[in-house]
Amino acid sequence: MRKVSEYGEKNFISEVLSRFSKTAAESEKEDCVVIDLATLIKGQVGHQCIVYSIDHPGMIERPLKRELSRFRFYGRWIASCTLGDVIAMGARPKGFALDLAVQNNQAAYEVEEILYGISEVMAAYKCEFQGGNIDNNPLSTVGLGWGMVNSADKLIRRSGSAIGDKIIVTAPIGTGWASWVSRKMGIWNNLSFLTREFFTAYNDFPLAPIESILECSERGLFTSGMDLTDGLVEFAHTIARRNNVRVVIEEQLLSPSRYIREVAEHFRIKPEYFCLDPGYDTPLIHGYTVRNESVSAVKKIFQSNGHEMTVVGAVFEGDGVWYKNETDELKSMPMFCDDQFAVEDRLTRWKSFHNALS
Repeated sequence: MRKVSEYGEKNFISEVLSRFSKTAAESEKEDCVVIDLATLIKGQVGHQCIVYSIDHPGMIERPLKRELSRFRFYGRWIASCTLGDVIAMGARPKGFALDLAVQNNQAAYEVEEILYGISEVMAAYKCEFQGGNIDNNPLSTVGLGWGMVNSADKLIRRSGSAIGDKIIVTAPIGTGWASWVSRKMGIWNNLSFLTREFFTAYNDFPLAPIESILECSERGLFTSGMDLTDGLVEFAHTIARRNNVRVVIEEQLLSPSRYIREVAEHFRIKPEYFCLDPGYDTPLIHGYTVRNESVSAVKKIFQSNGHEMTVVGAVFEGDGVWYKNETDELKSMPMFCDDQFAVEDRLTRWKSFHNALS
């Protein structure tokens, strides 16, 4: 009998779940389920669409400020991950619901901290915490978030990119992965105070640059996109596969921060490889493709809102995903993502991945 681990996460979705779920099919995968109201309501004008996402974020470990409890951060993480999918498709989040499992002996204040964390994200995104469900089981959560776009043609899907498009990310990449690797490999205390402080503080409030993303979406400046739940590499492979194009990620465009560079020095590897992570900054970062002539407009919108965006590559005629190194040599870039069913651990798979690019 074949086990789930023998498929791997992505193949399990494509080969097994797709036989039962429409949106699990390779050609149908999106960040959210889409409901076109024109197909449901007679006389509906404007083709408004509802998008909704279901997510089940687990309790994760991150270095946190002393005054921030792990339970409040967990609440922020639940809400941000769930609504990040809604934002990815160009929709403003409108509502959120929570399925909460908690046991009798759980401290009530810990549950309150989770709910406070969720409420803080609701306030930041101007979204309503509308309800949910509770039962008696070990602590776990499932979030449901939904939003709307005024017209179906404003939806940002994973297909739509074309030759000549630039690939952008909506925040600096690689920070979460560099932080995790430094702790996993035992060098955390060898890092400078400023670097440890930055890694500790940067994701306290894991919010996406929502206003910049939604303004670009409303103006039709994105041709395709998704959240970077599984990192930049998976996004690049998605673009190539869904649009039958060649994707090139350029090393010189990745621009790792000085904090990442410090970690890289300890391991004597290229700091840019930390930017090719398996998705450790999930709610913070989205990836999009943009027509070459629209890049300046997108950059202006992000700057006007105090946000960062970075061009990291481009779309060409051909196929596959390629990495252009500092000598302009093209290397085939294998798939690498946060495969939850993988037998090998993430760090081992990442080492094999960046060795293939060296």
